Amino acid sequence: MSTTRDRAMRLLYSTVGSTDEPVFLLTCRGDFSRLRETGKSVHGVWAALFIDPVTLDVRSYTVRPWDFIPDVDLSALGAVTSI
Repeated sequence: MSTTRDRAMRLLYSTVGSTDEPVFLLTCRGDFSRLRETGKSVHGVWAALFIDPVTLDVRSYTVRPWDFIPDVDLSALGAVTSI
């Protein structure tokens, strides 16, 4: 879906103070791993990707285990498309 980083962060994580940068928000379910800067690997079944709408580059992403998947209605940000 097309939104801003600030709106997505507020909905997913109750975070305040992000940017008004336009992003595509993509959430996925599956088996994911993410290597942190510390070298530690994080595993989860849910991922959120923040994608630049012009270049389609993934700007940032997060991986969450089952117990920490945000329980939110993504349609609050706009039209939701399932693929």
